[in-house]
Amino acid sequence: YASWWTSHVLDWLRYGKKLLVVHYEQLQESLVPTLQSITSFLNTSCNKDGHFKRSGARRPTFDPFTPDMKRLIDGYISTVDQALRASNHSGLPK
Repeated sequence: YASWWTSHVLDWLRYGKKLLVVHYEQLQESLVPTLQSITSFLNTSCNKDGHFKRSGARRPTFDPFTPDMKRLIDGYISTVDQALRASNHSGLPK
């Protein structure tokens, strides 16, 4: 999926007319302000009465990636990071 993700992001950067880049880490660090910027970008509003929270996250107990897979994925991540920065968007979080 890493190559698909990379081409997907690069296509959005290349062909997207209006683009808002949101990183998962932004949502973790400042959920409400980030959601407000998303709704503003989409020219809509959100239901402030709504509340949803998943109960505890289950984490895998093993690492499914080989060192070669990790190097390949890191290369894709680097490509996307460089493309984001070249398009005047914030790069990927470290």
